[in-house]
Amino acid sequence: MRLISVLSIILTLFFSATSAAAVISSSFDANDEGWIGIPGEGAVTFSGAGGNPGGHIRVTDIGVGGPLGSGAIAPSAFLGDLSMFNNGELSLDMATFAGGGPTFAVFGTIRISGAGDEAFFDIASNAPAFGVWESFSTQLNAADWGKTVSEWNAILADVTEIAISTDAFSGGDTIGIDNFAIAMANAVPIPAGSHLWLLLAGMSLILLTRPNRSQT
Repeated sequence: MRLISVLSIILTLFFSATSAAAVISSSFDANDEGWIGIPGEGAVTFSGAGGNPGGHIRVTDIGVGGPLGSGAIAPSAFLGDLSMFNNGELSLDMATFAGGGPTFAVFGTIRISGAGDEAFFDIASNAPAFGVWESFSTQLNAADWGKTVSEWNAILADVTEIAISTDAFSGGDTIGIDNFAIAMANAVPIPAGSHLWLLLAGMSLILLTRPNRSQT
């Protein structure tokens, strides 16, 4: 029983750590998770229902037009050294809840800032239909984000801000965001042999911590 319990704990910790390291995400199940509006441009509110699925955030246009217009800024969980996500994927879901008309060119532009530099990618050319969730994604690599390899590596090594424009239409608009995620390349597969090495590590730990018994 003790062997099974210890191995279960090790397996749980291993897979939890692997999953946590492979993906950073905001699913907005309970709150806004620290997302804020672009100062003076967007106001972020949390909604516990109507997402894709469950909760989500909504960004309402309150500004007069900065570089990104109205939009949202990611919390600290998405900042720092993101080098491990190079060649990975950035994805999110969006839906329109207010506004209409031709989509502004800036809508869907994502800005990653770091190391005194910035990289931009337009993840959505058109705003989603009213009340309809659409999924968007892009690869995280230097070429797609218009940077040299050295510039891109420097940005990812010290990310200070990730912002997304939700400025979709002329006049007021409200855009929903859900399931924002940054994932490593090939994040799902577990490296070959991991299960065996984990089992051996667990057995070694048990043998090392097992109390000695005297022979009688």
